[in-house]
Amino acid sequence: MSNQLMDRATALRDVAVALSIDWDQMEHPTRTALVRKIQRLAFELSLLAGRTKPTRKPNAPENLSPWVGLHFLTPREHEVLRALSLGTSTKKMGELLGISSATVRSHVKNILPKLGVHSRVEAVSLLLTWDAHQTQPALGESLLAVGT
Repeated sequence: MSNQLMDRATALRDVAVALSIDWDQMEHPTRTALVRKIQRLAFELSLLAGRTKPTRKPNAPENLSPWVGLHFLTPREHEVLRALSLGTSTKKMGELLGISSATVRSHVKNILPKLGVHSRVEAVSLLLTWDAHQTQPALGESLLAVGT
């Protein structure tokens, strides 16, 4: 087994142990960050094991919903993507988040491949579609509401 594979497997084990021991004491953002780390490590392990071929979505597993890449974003990348969806300029985003415009551009550069898109517009479209999907009731709930 390669060193990379062993390192990732060890990191995955350590995160899983931390979650199992301290889950109840963790704040929600910490839990979310650890779950994202597990997802990333599991995907990296599958790549290293040769079970998954890299595609244009190098940071997200294949054959899942179009929104799976959203789970691989860091909390700061989520903030940047949300600000993009509101039409915030790079300069204004930097001011609001307390980072430089170059750092904002760097975050955007990291977001695009994680989402498997090629532009800011596509990234925002993906986020807004996901938001709309999240706010719609399930089909069964819609049918029940119509029948009442």
